[in-house]
Amino acid sequence: MGKEVPANRTESKATTPAFFATHPVFSLGKATSALNPPGGRKAMVERLKHHLQKGRLMTVTRGIYGETPAAASSRGPCDLLS
Repeated sequence: MGKEVPANRTESKATTPAFFATHPVFSLGKATSALNPPGGRKAMVERLKHHLQKGRLMTVTRGIYGETPAAASSRGPCDLLS
């Protein structure tokens, strides 16, 4: 009694825009593990839906997302090979 149980979830270090900037194409699993939203995979799906509706992301195939050319060009050129 009185034992503290550590939470399984740690606070997210990355922000969504920073993640998109460094991962122009990514999987749902990669985004979930990198951003670690409270609510897990379901919350990440909702966050991605929001960015899809805003035109910042596009669906490449089921579970794979990519940043739209307009969103990427607003940041400037990036090197996809690095």
